[in-house]
Amino acid sequence: MLDRTMALRGAALLRTPMNFVREIVLISKVGQRFVISQRSFSDDRHSNYIDDWHAATMKPMQFYESQSAPGRKQKNYFYSIDLQGRVFLEDVLPKNIATSLKNEKFLDFFFRRMKRAGMKERAILEDIGHEWGFSSLADDYPFVSPCGAELNFVRPADTAIVFHSMNDKPYGGWDLIFGSTLSQPFSPKSLFISKHTGRIYHEISAEIDEGREGSTLNNGVSGVLNVKPKLIPLHTISRREFGLIKSSLAVSLSEDIIDGNEEQPASLLTEKQHSGMDFACPETGNRYAIFWLPEEAEAGSWALPHDEVQDVSFE
Repeated sequence: MLDRTMALRGAALLRTPMNFVREIVLISKVGQRFVISQRSFSDDRHSNYIDDWHAATMKPMQFYESQSAPGRKQKNYFYSIDLQGRVFLEDVLPKNIATSLKNEKFLDFFFRRMKRAGMKERAILEDIGHEWGFSSLADDYPFVSPCGAELNFVRPADTAIVFHSMNDKPYGGWDLIFGSTLSQPFSPKSLFISKHTGRIYHEISAEIDEGREGSTLNNGVSGVLNVKPKLIPLHTISRREFGLIKSSLAVSLSEDIIDGNEEQPASLLTEKQHSGMDFACPETGNRYAIFWLPEEAEAGSWALPHDEVQDVSFE
C-alpha cells in the first residue's frame, strides 16, 4: 500500500494576479518515510474551476438582499469557507485573500458558534428554498453559526473547520489554530486521511481555548495556565467531526509521517482501516496509526466537487 508517488487531489487552489495556479500535494515514499510536498502549476483546463464553482453556487443578488432586508424579523446571511479556511460572503466574487473576511473578533465569534444545521434551521432553509425555487437549499448549507436572532448559513468547500497553522504549547505539544485565534490541542492519535481526496484531517475535540485570553503564551504570566476550555457546538457526543488540515500545514507534518505497515498488527490494518501511514511523534518517538477518514465524515454534495480534480488511487 502507498508504495509509489501519489498526487493528493484538491489540497488547495491558489489565485495569482495573472492566472490560476493549481496546488497539489504529493506523497512520495522514500525508504520507510513518506514525504509530502507541494507543487504548483498552471492548468488551462482548471483555470476557472474555483470561480466557476463559486459562481454556480451563488443566488441572484435579490435573494441575499431579501434575506437581510431592514425590518425582517429573521435575517439570514450566507457564507463560504474555502480549503484554506478563509471566510467569504457567498455573494462576493472573486473569492481570494483580498475579498476574504479578516476581522479577528468576527472570525472567532463566527467559528466559536459553528454547528451542524438542525431541524429548525433546515426547516427555515426549506421554506426559503420553496419561496425562491431552490429545491436543495437545505442540503447546500450543512452548517450554521447563529448570532442572536440572525442565522449565518455556511457552505464550505470541504469542512467548516480548517486548521491553518500550529503553535508550540509552553509545556510541550502543539495547538492547532483555526478561525483567527481559536485553538485546540494537536493529538497524533487524531489524524485521518481521505481515501477519496487524499486530504488530511484532524478530529475536532470537544473543547477549545480562546487564543488571546489567559494563557502564558499571550499574557506573559509564566507557570499558570488559566484558559477556560470552551465547548464547540459543532462537536456532539452522537457525531464525530473533523477539521481539514491546510495543505501547507500538512507539508510540515509530513516530516514525521512514516510507513506503518510493518509495525501495525494485521487486525489493526483490517478492522481499524489503517491507511498504511503512521505519525512518529518528534517529542516522544511514539508511533500513531493514521486511519482512513470515516465515510460518513466525507464532504457531501454541497462541497467543492473533487471529481473535477486529478484522481488518486489508494488501491
